[in-house]
Amino acid sequence: MSKDIISVETERSIRSAVKTMVKNDLGSVVITEDGKPAGIVTERDIMKSIGYGKVNLNTKVGRIMSKLLLSIGSDATLGEAADMMIKRKVRRL
Repeated sequence: MSKDIISVETERSIRSAVKTMVKNDLGSVVITEDGKPAGIVTERDIMKSIGYGKVNLNTKVGRIMSKLLLSIGSDATLGEAADMMIKRKVRRL
């Protein structure tokens, strides 16, 4: 769990998101719109989008973000978090 949320605005490029992820040693980054969470982009999202030729590094990151953001309270147990991830078939909360 991380207290500091690293984010990139929807209008920034995929390249910008990649640089932010590398700089902060992250596998994903929260995407914001007008300063509010709007989605998430993961390494896998980027690789699939570029690998299938759907986009290039100059494409706006908002175009490839997953809009479904799942969160869980900081007081939740590891088991509760794992259960939610399994049920919702996600890798990140």
